[in-house]
Amino acid sequence: MKLNKLGTIAAIALVIVLAVLFLTAPKTPQAIFRVTDSSGKPIANAVITPRGLRTKPGPFQSGWYGWSEEAQHLEPRPVTTDQHGTATIPYPFYVFEKLETGTLCLAVNHPDYVAQDPERVVSTMLPHGAPWRTLLLDLFNRIRHHSLVARPDPIILQKGATLRITVTNAPSGSGKFIEQISEVYSDHDSWTEPTRGILESQQIAEGSHTVRVAFLQTNGPAWFSDVVAIKAVKNKTNILSLSLTPGTTIHGQLDRTNPRPVKNGRVIANIWPPGIKPSESPPQWHAWSKINEDGTFTISSMPTGDLEIAALCDGYISTNGPGTTNMRYPQKHQLGPEDLTITIGMEPTATLEVTLHDDKGHAVTNADVVTWPNLRWGEWAAVIFGNDCYNTTGTLLGSESLKTWINSRPKDFRATSDANGIAILSNLPPTTDALDLQHDRFALPVTTNGWAGGKTRSISLKLTTKETNHLSLRVVPKEQSVISHY
Repeated sequence: MKLNKLGTIAAIALVIVLAVLFLTAPKTPQAIFRVTDSSGKPIANAVITPRGLRTKPGPFQSGWYGWSEEAQHLEPRPVTTDQHGTATIPYPFYVFEKLETGTLCLAVNHPDYVAQDPERVVSTMLPHGAPWRTLLLDLFNRIRHHSLVARPDPIILQKGATLRITVTNAPSGSGKFIEQISEVYSDHDSWTEPTRGILESQQIAEGSHTVRVAFLQTNGPAWFSDVVAIKAVKNKTNILSLSLTPGTTIHGQLDRTNPRPVKNGRVIANIWPPGIKPSESPPQWHAWSKINEDGTFTISSMPTGDLEIAALCDGYISTNGPGTTNMRYPQKHQLGPEDLTITIGMEPTATLEVTLHDDKGHAVTNADVVTWPNLRWGEWAAVIFGNDCYNTTGTLLGSESLKTWINSRPKDFRATSDANGIAILSNLPPTTDALDLQHDRFALPVTTNGWAGGKTRSISLKLTTKETNHLSLRVVPKEQSVISHY
């Protein structure tokens, strides 16, 4: 009897505490970060840029999610630390639907320190819907450990090593030297050029790196050094000498499987340094070009290395290259110092007609039916096929920004339902294997996707090329079911 009373009292206390926490919490949660050096001294004027989100741990398992104003309805604004080394970042309560944010993925930069990409836990409260006994135990442990509020670990910045690169054959004429250190492409504020062809930075992280220098001429081809491995030593000036050679041009055409004229064609190429695994994040080079109606294309000023290339146009897609997953893969070639001429194998795409109706059989209009067939570069990075239409040259020179690229991405592999609830998706790769729906009021039903706790609204697909595939789907009101932790 006494135990029952104690349980009742504890439950009431829990409700009161949780109600107070809920009522006093800001509508938009905030995380306070502190940036220090290795001795604990606060660092002012460090810029913290939010990049991504992770959900709280729990029965629902998930990975990294990009943070955008469109998806989370909150702009991920950079913030600058004050004299105490602190900065406050508002963050979305939900990553998506009812999955709560637990971790922020950040980028931290300061001109006197090595840049970092830390992740920090910002909320340790159990997700809504957790069993009350679990909540009670969690609250007891919080009170005992004085941890009712999450306190993110400080972000500790380190002083870097100095790297001085001498270009032994700096080309004459106007242009710009670009340094590529491992996977870093566009952050060149930390580099100085005391004299022409001498490049120096004091913000190189201690340890192993792969390095390349490019010279992007104002009028003329780009020049490239080989990619070399270095080991940067802290508190030391590390010396490196590199020579440059002119870039290579890729001349190509689509094979005759693809009828002419070719419409809305584009080709995308990625170069990996030879002998280095893409998983080790070496410097890479990326470019794209439109395909002429006669099926030809040219991509100029490319470094030597392992070439991966893919193409897409109305009705046809490049045939699958070698790979180990069910994603789409680029075709592969070796790009040497001489210009390369290639033919890209092509095959037909598929068409999918989707009919949408509600539980009363009424047609659902103005719904965006979307698919996201992936292309996998280097057995390492995956993108939506044909969406990564950017040039490393433009990114490095500042003429192409990430935001511009995101806003200008092709709107492939989607369609909007008409008055009859019909959406016709054309030009789908044969490997397209999933579909989802975007609508203000309706969604696909929630299902379990087969891995621990995973829930999804997407529908599995299996398409046949050279014909129109048909699919009829029932949708439900969004409020009828949501994806949540519990």
